[in-house]
Amino acid sequence: MKIRCARDQLYEAIQTVQRAVSGRSTLPILNNILLEAQGDGLSLTAYDLEFGIECRVEVTVDAEGGITIPARILAEVVGALPDAEITLTVDDQQVVGIRCGTSTYSIHGLPAEEFPRLPILGTGATADIARNDLRTLIRSTAFASSVDETRPILTGVLTILDTDALTMIATDTHRLAWRRAALNAAASEPASAIVPGRVYGEILRIVGSSDADTATIQICESQAQFRLGTVSVQSRLIDGEFPNWQRVVPAQQTISVATELEVLRQAIRRASIVAREDANKVIFAAEADGLTITADSQEIGSAREEVAATIEGGPIRIGFNARYFLDALNVIDAEEVQLGLNGPVESGIITPVGSDDYRYVLMPMQLS
Repeated sequence: MKIRCARDQLYEAIQTVQRAVSGRSTLPILNNILLEAQGDGLSLTAYDLEFGIECRVEVTVDAEGGITIPARILAEVVGALPDAEITLTVDDQQVVGIRCGTSTYSIHGLPAEEFPRLPILGTGATADIARNDLRTLIRSTAFASSVDETRPILTGVLTILDTDALTMIATDTHRLAWRRAALNAAASEPASAIVPGRVYGEILRIVGSSDADTATIQICESQAQFRLGTVSVQSRLIDGEFPNWQRVVPAQQTISVATELEVLRQAIRRASIVAREDANKVIFAAEADGLTITADSQEIGSAREEVAATIEGGPIRIGFNARYFLDALNVIDAEEVQLGLNGPVESGIITPVGSDDYRYVLMPMQLS
């Protein structure tokens, strides 16, 4: 195997795929990146047996072939090389030669044949969605998934392909985030799957740096694949039944609090400085003349914020986790938000004013 390519192009591909390199596997080869040169391109693959990333780079291929190289060493060496053409060769002893300018390195690799292959996708639903819409969907929901591995189903994001829309729902039982976005064209068939939240976290990073305008999603029986230009992310799905999220979303609210998003966000952010010492609890008091946000701490003191708001129904006094509340406000793109309530011990729902594409349900905290 022998290839020639630009250093920055190869380094960017290495950085992309190494996010899927296993850091805890007992199989040494899973700490490697698979490089395969064929035709006029080089494909790089990392796979931890749960999810994998593949990236293709246009290079000059003088001799086809494949090799696996330790990801950390490859990234550090290529990252430290000057910005010039790289020549990469592999000999019969699986030794990788890297030459760039006046720098020459020899790195021991492992045979490409020993690297586990990504599962072959079967038939399933496929759909195209605008890259920015996919980014918004993930950014608005995945953070609400659980990190508690004792309940694996909650560490995933329910992903629903309808004929004309993609919907994502995530919950950790304390809050639930729901978002929907239109597809570029009708899906080949309806489908639903639970994709690991951490995989969506990696896709979010790739989406942000991708030049592709469109992302293609394919959902099969046990795998999901996301293709963005020259990058493909594939993941095993989480088995099990997702909680009945429809029952969690309040069908109607008797109390409505509408206010400017940025004013509310800054008020909660300031009050949370005090609330940190009291489980992040802030108390909302909605009266006819506006909204008051307070926080108390025996060690620090107290905070009080007054926010102009339009109140319908009420009055009400209810506690929320400030950090969870801010998580929603940080992903809503609207000038105003509405908080719908039914009582001090029932969940509230946060929605952007003028849009029905996002819902964020938040459980209240007990008042002393």
